[in-house]
Amino acid sequence: MKIGCNTLIYGRCDLAIALQHIAWSGYDGIELAAIKGVAEHAHLGQGSEYARRLRRQIQDSGLEVFHIGIHPQLSESEGQDRVRKGMELANDMEVPLVLLATMGYPPTAEGLEDACETLSGLAIRARTLGVKLAVKPHVGTAVFNTASSLAMIHKVGEPNIGLDFDVSHIYRANESPADSFCALSAHVLTVRVRDANSRDPQIGPPETQVPGRGVMDIEGILLTMKKSRYRGDISLDIVGAGDYPPDRAMALIAETRGYLRCALHSISWE
Repeated sequence: MKIGCNTLIYGRCDLAIALQHIAWSGYDGIELAAIKGVAEHAHLGQGSEYARRLRRQIQDSGLEVFHIGIHPQLSESEGQDRVRKGMELANDMEVPLVLLATMGYPPTAEGLEDACETLSGLAIRARTLGVKLAVKPHVGTAVFNTASSLAMIHKVGEPNIGLDFDVSHIYRANESPADSFCALSAHVLTVRVRDANSRDPQIGPPETQVPGRGVMDIEGILLTMKKSRYRGDISLDIVGAGDYPPDRAMALIAETRGYLRCALHSISWE
């Protein structure tokens, strides 16, 4: 099982520092953050030569790129354009997945309908580029729980769209992440792991997101994933730590990597 780390946690650092610390912490790969104004470790619309240099830089650090995280306001034309440019970058870098959420679309039937219309067009473009879109169920948006995730998959109806299964968001949507994963496993393309102190929709401080520090049964969720024969990556995603100095961020990601390796070993899932 490969374990990745989102470069988002190093949002105010340059990519070289993020790669160095993630590699030192023992990770196999990264989610490359391209989130405007938050963590721009990849710049969109820079062409194929830039993409090749970026890919080489990451490879030279000993890490893989599991996916590129865009996460714009999807309801806005600028956000949709960023997703298109992100897919082009993924194609040029030979990265299989682009991650996004239905930001800007409310958790209503109308919001879901509008989000699916947008996603359908983006999925068609993704298919022509040979990449896949993974939509993250996100509290407070149109796709936020098991039912809305399944509805989105069926409404869009494109083979290259799936889910970025975020165990914390599912938990904070008042659902069991293990039960949700069982229902959604056929559509899960990647899993992002973080803990939570409560079911409050608002995520807690970065330290409470470290697996093992909160109240979620992370090991039980991993066991469910194993039983479901999940074959993708598991990636850490800690938000709110963009202004942390690099050594403080590294303490969180190194602790997480150790926790996850021990948890995987305990369930004989290497």
